[in-house]
Amino acid sequence: MVFLLSLLLTSLALAQDLTGYWLSYKSSSNDPSSIIYIQKAEDGTFYGTAVAGFHYDGTHSDAICSQCSDKTSLGEYGLKKNEPVLGKIIMWSFVPNYGRWVDGKLLRVKNGTIYGCDLSLESEGRILAVKVKTGFFSKTVKWTKVSDNAYKQYCAGKSIDMRGKTFTATCRDK
Repeated sequence: MVFLLSLLLTSLALAQDLTGYWLSYKSSSNDPSSIIYIQKAEDGTFYGTAVAGFHYDGTHSDAICSQCSDKTSLGEYGLKKNEPVLGKIIMWSFVPNYGRWVDGKLLRVKNGTIYGCDLSLESEGRILAVKVKTGFFSKTVKWTKVSDNAYKQYCAGKSIDMRGKTFTATCRDK
């Protein structure tokens, strides 16, 4: 019975695809922040690259990682101080585990901190629950799946209208 349940959970995880474009939101205002492209690495883990940043009036506030340091750059992962964010891997090492992806790392550009992180899909794969962990505490934020076509449109100048504001994207290839 346990084996069948494990098999079912694994099948469900495979049916809901983690890979693709995900729209993240600013925690302070819930405004659109960036688009992260998540893909599978050769070793079977998953990682995410920042491919677009949204801005309202001017430039994206987190276009440069001013709070990063040598400790937040781990080879191909993370960023160094004052490095541009777009095109960089800001989340990595997520291991598939019965319908979730666990034990990953996420660089929060706003404060230059690397957090432990787990991922799970909700709403038939349209919402990504991103559980950010710090010590005994955690906070879960929700990201929204973005189609390939919508991503291309945002990068071609299509804007997002939310709560009376119009946001436009600055993009970079993955």
